[in-house]
Amino acid sequence: MWQGHINYWFIMLSSKFCRAITRHNFVSKIWATRVRNFSESNKPQRIVACKESEVTDGMMRAVQVGPNPDNVILLAEVNSGLYAVGGKCSHYGAPLHMGFMNGYNVMCPWHAAEFDVRNGEMTTSPGIKSIPKYKVGVVNKEVVIEVPNDKKDNVAQYINNRRMVKRDPNNETHFVIVGGGTAGHMAAETLRIEGFTGKITILSKENHLAYDRVLLSKNFDASVDDILLRKQDFYDEFGIEFRKQAEVKMIVPDQKQVVLENGEQIPYDKLLLASGSVARVPPQVQDAVANIKNVVTIRNAEDHKKIKESLPTAKDIVIIGGSFLGLEAATSLRRKLPDANITIVEFDPKPLERIFAHDIANLLIQTQISKGNRVIVGVSAKSINQENGKVKSVTIPTQTGEEEIKADLVLVATGAQIVTDYIPPSLLNPKDKSVRVNELLQTSDPNIYACGDIASFHSELTNSYERIEHWQVAQTQGMRAASNMAGKRHEYDDLPFFWSNQWLNVQFVGFGAGKDWSFTETKNDPDLFKVGKITYYFKGDNCIGAAVCNWPGAILRLRIALAKGFMPSKNDFIKGEANFNTISEKAKENACSHCADYIGNDNDAWTIL
Repeated sequence: MWQGHINYWFIMLSSKFCRAITRHNFVSKIWATRVRNFSESNKPQRIVACKESEVTDGMMRAVQVGPNPDNVILLAEVNSGLYAVGGKCSHYGAPLHMGFMNGYNVMCPWHAAEFDVRNGEMTTSPGIKSIPKYKVGVVNKEVVIEVPNDKKDNVAQYINNRRMVKRDPNNETHFVIVGGGTAGHMAAETLRIEGFTGKITILSKENHLAYDRVLLSKNFDASVDDILLRKQDFYDEFGIEFRKQAEVKMIVPDQKQVVLENGEQIPYDKLLLASGSVARVPPQVQDAVANIKNVVTIRNAEDHKKIKESLPTAKDIVIIGGSFLGLEAATSLRRKLPDANITIVEFDPKPLERIFAHDIANLLIQTQISKGNRVIVGVSAKSINQENGKVKSVTIPTQTGEEEIKADLVLVATGAQIVTDYIPPSLLNPKDKSVRVNELLQTSDPNIYACGDIASFHSELTNSYERIEHWQVAQTQGMRAASNMAGKRHEYDDLPFFWSNQWLNVQFVGFGAGKDWSFTETKNDPDLFKVGKITYYFKGDNCIGAAVCNWPGAILRLRIALAKGFMPSKNDFIKGEANFNTISEKAKENACSHCADYIGNDNDAWTIL
C-alpha cells in the first residue's frame, strides 16, 4: 500500500520535484538497506561519480575507475532516473558518453548501435554483446556507483546478454539458419536470448565461423581469428551447431527440409534464409579471377588472406571498382603502402553519385586523388593480362586506343550478387530474385523467414519495397527475424544505417534509392579533409534519407528525426527554412518524448540489478 502511494505521487508530481523527493527521502534509504546486505568479504567498491547538484537533465558522463582512462562507466540521467552501464560500445569500443540519448537508449557516436541504459542490452546493431550495468544511487548528496571487486579493473568489459538460455536436449524443435554471416549469427544468438531452447543449426558455405566482414576492405593486417564475432566455445556453451562448408542445394518447403550439395537432408520446424551475397565479377575478368595469381575479389575471408599474402611484394596495385569496397581498400592500402602505385578503375563516370549525390561523392574522389591514388572513371577493364601465371597488367580503353596499366596485384571490387538460386521460385521476386518478406520478415511460407541482403521488405518511409546490402541491416534483421521465429511479434521498422571509412568518415541513414531530389548543406574549410557536408534525399516532398561527411554527431540526430517523422519537407529546404541546426533542436526535444511512460517506477528509475 505504501509503495503504491509513492508510485501514485511519483506520477502526479512534476519531474524536478519528483527527482528531489526520490533522491533525498526514498532512494537513500533503499540504497543503505541494500549496502548492508553485501557480505564484507565481497563488498563492492563505491565510486563517487559526481555531486548530486551536478546532475542535469539528460546528462551523460564518463566516470573513470582507477588510473586507466579506458576503464569507464557511463552515467546517464533519463527522466529523473540515474543509470550506470559500461562506457564503451561493444562494436568497436566507441566512448558512449560522446553519443546521444534516445529515450532510454544510448546511441553509439560512431555507428549508431543502441543500448538500453536500464539493463545494458544491445537493442540495435551493429555490435554483438551487451554492456554491463551497475547499481547507482545518491548517498550524502553524492552520486555513487557500486562496482564489484572482480569488475573494478574492467568496468567496460562487454558481456553476454543475461537472458540467454542454453540448449534443452528434451526440446526437439529444430530451427535451421541458412547462412553463417552476421545475420545468421545474430539470429541464432537472439533465439537463445528470446528463450528458445530447441536445436539451432547454422549452415555456412564458408570454412570459418561468422566474422566481421566489414573489416575485409578496411584492415589488411587482421587475421580471420581476430575478427570472429564469437569463438567456438560460445557456440558450444549455448548449444548452437555451426556447420562449416555446408552448402545448400535446395529447399523443399512441402517436406520442411533443407538439402545440402552432398545430398544430406536436414529437417526443420522453422527456417531462416540469410545466405547473403557473393562477389559480382564482370564477364571479361572472370577467367583472370579464377586462374591468374594475385587477381582477387574482395568479399570473404579467403580473399582477405590472399590479399595479405601478396602485399609484401606489391608495388603496382590496380583496383577495378570505385564504390565502397574499392575506395576503402584504396585508402587502407595507401596507408599501409605509401610508396605503391595505386590505380582505381571505375566504369561509372560519376562514382558513388547514385548513392551519395554529387557533393559528397565528388569530395570522396578528390581526397583519393590528393593522397596520390590515380582515379580513372567512365571506363571498364578490357582485360587482365598475365605472364607465367601471374598478373602483369590491366588493359583499359582510351579515346585514342588502349592503355596498359602495370600491375602486380589486382583487386576486383565490382559489387555483390545475392545468393538465392537454392530457394524455390514461389518465394522469389521474378524481377531481381530477392525474397519478399512481410513486416515480421516472414515469407509467403509462414515457417520460412528471410533477412539481410536477400530480403525485400516494405518501408513505410519510402512507401515501397527496399533491399539493402549493408552490415547493420543484416544484423538487425537477423535479430528481428529470430524474435518472430521465437513467437514474439517484433515488426521490422528500423532505419538502415551504414558507414564507410575512407580518408573521410561517411555515414548514411535511411534510403537513397528512389530519390528524386537532394539538397546538400556544407561547412566549408580551407582544408579539404575538414570540409563537412550533409546531403538530404527526398522522394516527392518527404525526406527519406541523409548522408553525412565530416559532421560529428549529425547522423545520430538525423536518425532520430527520420525515425520520429519530423524531418523538414522538400519545400522547407527550398524556402531556406530548414537546416541541420533546426533539425538538431527538434531531435533534442524529442529524444526523450516517451520517457514519461516510466515516471514513478522506482525499479526502472533507480535500481540496476
